Amino acid sequence: MKKIFLALIIFFTAHSAFANWDSSTNMQTLSVSTAFTQVQNSLKSIDGTSGTQPAKIAVGATGVEFEGATANGFETILSVLDPTSDITISLPLTAGNVFISTLTSNDVDVANSLWAVSNGLRFEGATANDFETTITLTDPTADRTLTLPDGTFTFSGAAAAITDNRLVRGDGGVAGLQESTISVTDAGEMTNTSQPSFSTTNSGAQNDFTNNVSTTVILDTEVFDQGADFATNTFTAPVTGRYQLNVQIDLTNIDNAMTEIRIDLVTSNRSYILSIDPRQFVADLVGKYPFGFSVLADMDANDTAIIQVVPGSGANQIDIVTGDAFFSGFLAQ
Repeated sequence: MKKIFLALIIFFTAHSAFANWDSSTNMQTLSVSTAFTQVQNSLKSIDGTSGTQPAKIAVGATGVEFEGATANGFETILSVLDPTSDITISLPLTAGNVFISTLTSNDVDVANSLWAVSNGLRFEGATANDFETTITLTDPTADRTLTLPDGTFTFSGAAAAITDNRLVRGDGGVAGLQESTISVTDAGEMTNTSQPSFSTTNSGAQNDFTNNVSTTVILDTEVFDQGADFATNTFTAPVTGRYQLNVQIDLTNIDNAMTEIRIDLVTSNRSYILSIDPRQFVADLVGKYPFGFSVLADMDANDTAIIQVVPGSGANQIDIVTGDAFFSGFLAQ
């Protein structure tokens, strides 16, 4: 069956236009007034059959009006803003839906506007200026799904790329995706080069401790001091937390007539004490006698911890030889 194609050529004038059917060209020009004029009974179907068609389209000064499948008082009007230059709108060769905006104008660089760019969407923001936010995607190698949580939230630190040693964190200051000293391997091992930790020892002997006097043990050699929190025989807590503290001291020349020997781990909040009664020994202890213990100490920021030796009554003869005193610790939580 021979196909008949109908072209609608619409000429707008200030008040009216004209309409005639030209059988030689199968063309029809429609009269359009400033009010809507409906395109109806005289139109032929695309396959050339004759017959009347229900009113589906109306054209007027405000745009093109579509009735829809049901003839009623509700229509869809397609209108355009007054252009300042020639504009072409191309529909893709595919089925789909049209993206609708409630903005009066969704043009580039208009406040609150949104428009598509190559491989992304661009947002103008509340202020019309030269600065926009663009959401774009890395070329996927498989189907990907990005699911947003069911809640209200704000993305922070969006300028930071997700790379090694970056964490989402908040410490009372800047929150979001930040550089971090925490490193987690693929196997799950975690290290933190800024976690407070230290290990110290003595480089020289400390002899003849005075009886009934608390004497601080000299620890002048740092094996390591991660965070630089140990100085002058003293550990200073950089932050409030619980600290694992370890003490190991060997004493020599212990008088077995001495009433007591104490090793005190003295912190700002409390002291932890290990003591023995040398009178249990049948003779003086010329060799080394080890004292060792560990505690989980609660410490506030800037609290301190030191080790002291406190001999009881007896001869002033207790010594610590070189390399026989150890003090170590770390922030546990």
